[in-house]
Amino acid sequence: MINEFKIRKEDIKKELNEYERKKSQKEIYEDLNNRLLNLITLERKRSYENLKFFVQHYFDKFNLSDYKSIEIEFLDESMEIFLKNESGYDINVNSLSGGEKTALSLAIRLAIAQMLDIKFKIFILDEPTDGMDDERIESLGELFSNFIKYNQDYQLIIITHEEEIAQMGYHRIHLERKNNRSYISYV
Repeated sequence: MINEFKIRKEDIKKELNEYERKKSQKEIYEDLNNRLLNLITLERKRSYENLKFFVQHYFDKFNLSDYKSIEIEFLDESMEIFLKNESGYDINVNSLSGGEKTALSLAIRLAIAQMLDIKFKIFILDEPTDGMDDERIESLGELFSNFIKYNQDYQLIIITHEEEIAQMGYHRIHLERKNNRSYISYV
């Protein structure tokens, strides 16, 4: 019986050593996992700040002087965007005019493209001036003009009804529908 107890004691020691080894590995894994989660959280926060900066940068190009800054709140799987007016009050995006929403939407798309350093060669914008007043259209025209000026490798294709925006183009294609037929002319 003593021999059996000695053998059992050795088996228990081996099991205990194996348990300690696994416990140590688990602690190492948990520590690495926590460090990785902290790094991801830090990178996510940095990305949010960059996005906010670039959205503000492009949004400012539209000369919407009623708004002092953009606040972006990131939730688990979504984000909330508020604009701060001169008095410091939050303005929900849903209460913006159509032109202001269009400007914000363009600012967000340009910011994401810049953040991701996406090397687009062609930008296609369908009615980017939808709902904008003349002042915003002029600001957008300047933004497009500067974009083309400083990014000559890129093509900007704009589908618009706004003559001011259309006149900016190097090549213009006029599309007109008459009697259920489409007619194309080069201007």
